Amino acid sequence: ASLVGSEMCIRDRYYMATKVKAKQAAVKYPLESLRNNCRAVFGVSLVTFVGATADLPDGEYTKEEIQSRIDAWRVKEAK
Repeated sequence: ASLVGSEMCIRDRYYMATKVKAKQAAVKYPLESLRNNCRAVFGVSLVTFVGATADLPDGEYTKEEIQSRIDAWRVKEAK
């Protein structure tokens, strides 16, 4: 079955929005910048941020990568 024009437009808008969200999610920031803004970005103290990222080399990371490390570190510290 083929799509009519309006269905194609809806499909194309959906795919374009999905691609834009994926690109936005993949933005990487310098670790130092994330560290300097850890309270505003992640809602954690500098001590928590440093503990969660202690083994990371300086480089660029997504917010999601760092957030997952913070979450894992908190779980580990709670045990």
